[in-house]
Amino acid sequence: MLGPLDLQSTRLPRSPAASFSWAAGGMESTPREVCRFLGALLRDELVDTTGLRRTVEVTDNVEFDRYGAGIAVMSSILRVADSSCGPAWGHLGFGVNESAAALAAPDGSRCLAVCTRGALDESGWHVLAEGAWPIFCHSTAAP
Repeated sequence: MLGPLDLQSTRLPRSPAASFSWAAGGMESTPREVCRFLGALLRDELVDTTGLRRTVEVTDNVEFDRYGAGIAVMSSILRVADSSCGPAWGHLGFGVNESAAALAAPDGSRCLAVCTRGALDESGWHVLAEGAWPIFCHSTAAP
């Protein structure tokens, strides 16, 4: 799936033994390529997403509302800030040396991906959560 989308900067971590995220199937990418992938995925350009869209409700979880096949449905980021434009599909990343958030509209029409150097602490996640939804909800460009 990397070739058809021209994801030239997306790869497995260079040092899998030193990467916490590699054990979870993590990959290294750029925010632009993450959005390109999520947009294509949610527009059914890569695979039939019927199975992907079969999510299950998750109770007592601060990360997301529903989860399935490696992708989450979120109406809030860590229950800190709520979306003003409905739920987004994506994922949060809690790495040892980085943090990430990727949000995409259910139809793949818009996306926001944020990556940090250095792991975010609780206050950092609050800043990200409070700032991400206004940008995501008011964006109009397709990934």
